[in-house]
Amino acid sequence: MALNFSGKVDSDYELIEKGDYEVTLNCEYKKTNAGTLYINCKFAIRKDVEQSFGGRYIFDAIYKTQGTDDFNKTKINAILAAIPNAKLDFADYDELVQYLNGQNMVISVDIEPANQYHQNDKNIVKYLSYRPSEVGAIDSDTKTNTSSNETESWEPVDGDLPF
Repeated sequence: MALNFSGKVDSDYELIEKGDYEVTLNCEYKKTNAGTLYINCKFAIRKDVEQSFGGRYIFDAIYKTQGTDDFNKTKINAILAAIPNAKLDFADYDELVQYLNGQNMVISVDIEPANQYHQNDKNIVKYLSYRPSEVGAIDSDTKTNTSSNETESWEPVDGDLPF
């Protein structure tokens, strides 16, 4: 079987824009090309909420703090702060990663135009911050909001980016 590609980006493909998005988080361990372990955060923009870009993904990473065996606690705390009544004690990072999978929240995305390091991209995610979901989980059968979370007094928590 022969594979043929054009090497061009689909002109109908819309890049994610700066803004706030209701997402569902899924995490897994990954390794960099150099073999460094990190937690890959894959934020799925929810399709069950009326918003642009539903079904698309935004990625972020949680790296280990230099000189330690601990992952970036500032970023982990920022994510946990976006989960109402979040569990805060875990036996290990495996338990934390499992706990984060499936959690809903709102992320704020800022975009940076392409630069000398990302010349082939039209823009890249520059910054993420997290806050509690404004709609919670929606039951797919009845399309009703199943959240009982109070989000009136949320405070934004900024995550650290590794670049």
